[in-house]
Amino acid sequence: MPTTTVDIANIALGRLGQLEDIAALSDATAGAKACNRYLAIARRAVLARFSWAHATRELVLTELASSTRANWDYVYDLPADFLRALNIDPGDRLARVTRDLRSPFEIGYDVNGTRTDKRTLACDVVPEAATAPRLVYVRDDDDPDKWPPHFLDAVAWRLAAEVAMPLSVDAGRARLAFDLAGSALREAAAVEMSGRQEDPPPESELISVRG
Repeated sequence: MPTTTVDIANIALGRLGQLEDIAALSDATAGAKACNRYLAIARRAVLARFSWAHATRELVLTELASSTRANWDYVYDLPADFLRALNIDPGDRLARVTRDLRSPFEIGYDVNGTRTDKRTLACDVVPEAATAPRLVYVRDDDDPDKWPPHFLDAVAWRLAAEVAMPLSVDAGRARLAFDLAGSALREAAAVEMSGRQEDPPPESELISVRG
């Protein structure tokens, strides 16, 4: 059975002791209104805290030739679903192991372009086919049916913590929801880490020269 945003809302409300399910986030009930207001906030807060595998993407960036940023050579467009940058990938995993080829970058706004509200990435990587920056980033994944169980649990607890105050939940239960949201996030991150093996730290250039 597909998991929906309404399912997430009902899990969060149930954890606060509100056992009457809502049918839609557009319902006129206080629970539905609170969840509708805070669900995106809760989701993005959890997404921003870790490099979740299901939400991590990689793409070649497109230069914004009309934009400039002080102290940087190039400014690049960011995808519409961009939430948090992880790194600019040199494209060669083996090279990452033997050299720290990660490129410095800065996320900011298109202050010298045509849209001052547009977030952009500035760096010194040349925008040519062979060297164009490949951004590894966390996207704003808003489809709970594709979320792994540990991530879904963390979002539901975070939503419960967010809506506890608007719903005037008992202070003790609200505090518990906040604490359990933190625990769920840590546990979800631990599950993610158990499914990956990180590369060793990049080798020092001095060690490489010594051979």
